[in-house]
Amino acid sequence: MIGIGDSHDRVTLVRNGAVLVAFGCTGELLGETDPAAAEALAAEYAKDDNPSKALSPEWKTKVYEAFSTSLPGEVMATDAGDAQGCADVDRSNPGSSLPQWIVPFYLKPALVRADRVEVLNHIAGSLSTDDLKKMTEKVRDGKDATEVAKAWLSGSK
Repeated sequence: MIGIGDSHDRVTLVRNGAVLVAFGCTGELLGETDPAAAEALAAEYAKDDNPSKALSPEWKTKVYEAFSTSLPGEVMATDAGDAQGCADVDRSNPGSSLPQWIVPFYLKPALVRADRVEVLNHIAGSLSTDDLKKMTEKVRDGKDATEVAKAWLSGSK
């Protein structure tokens, strides 16, 4: 598994089976998997004058659905989580201005339904933006990312 901070193409690594599960952010990943769709959605997003649009369920759904339909057939995304991340998306990515909801995605044959539903959707639904910030700070302070994630999963955040 690789984290959301890795700069290489996570979707390709999952698709090729080099990695079974990865996480990313919906806007960023859409910009990588379907730049044209990301550009069109970003233009629509820019025209929306709702000051709360970045947190709106409508935009969460729009960006997630565009990303999930852009995935190759053997890769699937779970539901987008309740946390946002990826504040440092490269501005050359056409999805950089879109909301960045954390989303796990995986190689379909690698996970049975119970793992997808009980584990990945649970993580996506439990991880808050604040949790993500705290874990990121711990890793930046030199703690091992795997140990930080294990601590969060075990409830000793």
